[in-house]
Amino acid sequence: MRIIFWGSGDFALVSLKKLASKHQILAAIIPTDKKKGRGLKISIDPVKEFSQQRGFEIYQPKDFSADFINVLKRKKSQLFVVVNYGRKLSNEILGIPKIYSINLHPSLLPKYRGPAPINWALIQGEKKTGVSIIKIGEKIDAGEIIYQKKIGIKQGENAGELTERLAKEGANALLKAIELLESGQVELSVQNEQQATYFPKLDKSDGEIDWSKSAEQIYNLIRGFTPRPGAFTFWKEKRIKIWRTRLSQKEFPSTASGTILEVSKSNGILAATENGTLWIEELQREGKRRMTAGEFVIGHKIKKGENLCKLE
Repeated sequence: MRIIFWGSGDFALVSLKKLASKHQILAAIIPTDKKKGRGLKISIDPVKEFSQQRGFEIYQPKDFSADFINVLKRKKSQLFVVVNYGRKLSNEILGIPKIYSINLHPSLLPKYRGPAPINWALIQGEKKTGVSIIKIGEKIDAGEIIYQKKIGIKQGENAGELTERLAKEGANALLKAIELLESGQVELSVQNEQQATYFPKLDKSDGEIDWSKSAEQIYNLIRGFTPRPGAFTFWKEKRIKIWRTRLSQKEFPSTASGTILEVSKSNGILAATENGTLWIEELQREGKRRMTAGEFVIGHKIKKGENLCKLE
């Protein structure tokens, strides 16, 4: 299959590598380079770096000009494959490939449409998720389904860990979908709009832990925000990023939410919520290294009875 690949980031790279092992990559279309970090240095996208190594033609259009569209048409592609590209493609562009344009979305559509489906599935406490390969239509994430693969979410799995698994599952799903296209066995399935859900891009501020919620809700929030943008709370007015927690069976009735109930070198820091308790296992003080809660207890004078909520 003659493919033009549109995508960026580590998630898309897994798909590009898999596709390149089986099909002809005519070009890679990548978002324009961005400055990152404190020094605002240009960061090379992993899709771009791999494409350079393999000698693929690379395009990073600032806009979809007539000249760029003509370049795409001259490639005589059979398929456009879009994975985490981040920009909507016009109907004119979508109509260029001989077959059509397809997209990998890391959720079981029509559920969890939007830019952060992996994070939100965890935040919502889902036990299963998956990947969907769709024919791209006019409405984002709403195209007809070509192929889906369901997977279970592991106990304690965070967004970073689940993303790695879904990247691999998604790459394999793309190959399967293309096999179906080549053999003429595709049966397109229209998404049920009554079952559709949409969740927005994560906002950093939404990572602040609200200890008045249940232990399970907080546990899921932390999983969904790890490793980025990160869930956080406060101790002595200092921001503390929480990396990992586990649910506790201990009950402390009539205790204010966010109160530290136990401090242990072996178990960590036990905190009260509106409903249930939660062990903090890994955390990071602002400007410091990530550490176990046991290490934090040894190095800081954190005490039972203190509160993890930001003081007003």
